[in-house]
Amino acid sequence: MRPPSTLLWVGRRGCYGTPMSNLKEINLTGPAGHLEAQFTEASDTPIACAVLCHPHPQYGGSMQDAVLATAESQFTQHNVSTLRFNFRGVGGSDGQYDNGIGEAEDIKAATAWMQQQYPRLPCILLGYSFGAAAAWRAASADAHNAPNLAGLWLVAPPVAMLDMTGAPPQAPIRLFHPDADDFTSLDTLREWSNRLAGEPPELAVIAGANHFFGGAQESLATALAAPMAQL
Repeated sequence: MRPPSTLLWVGRRGCYGTPMSNLKEINLTGPAGHLEAQFTEASDTPIACAVLCHPHPQYGGSMQDAVLATAESQFTQHNVSTLRFNFRGVGGSDGQYDNGIGEAEDIKAATAWMQQQYPRLPCILLGYSFGAAAAWRAASADAHNAPNLAGLWLVAPPVAMLDMTGAPPQAPIRLFHPDADDFTSLDTLREWSNRLAGEPPELAVIAGANHFFGGAQESLATALAAPMAQL
């Protein structure tokens, strides 16, 4: 069994704050109609951009999720502009839930819009929980019109529950996983990671956290901030 290329244990201490930023409420054109979104431009000259994908729509997931807020805060503090959006059928977005298939197409549309704003900057795709599975589907090398990404970052990917098969994307993959995840154990995640072709993903393990990162937002922020310094 080959290990992930990096294993980082992060405790409960870290830094998490709200940066100065420029947030705009926008509507994107998606394959099922309008997609409700929030575009946050970094205060200083952006060095990259990121698209953030929320957890399961049928269990209350939306772009207002606290984990996405943590990720957005860290990105903007590191001069990365972000786009959060609601999948089809969530909030003000048109359409209806499509079991991750249509949601992957929503991701492609959101990523295309973001890359139009920053055609010369690297683009990171981050998904949390269901959003991680949908992001994997959208970015897979098997996907039609898969976006050109600088990185695919998966937070608590539910590999034990949702379909995350298919060819890995060309972009480097980073995993951020709680050590007490409610749905996918670390062993199961490592087994999934070991089966992937190509370079193994880098893994950051969030100590003392469950799938929802309750009480562990600062630890998650610290883990997310570490690779941002390399952008």
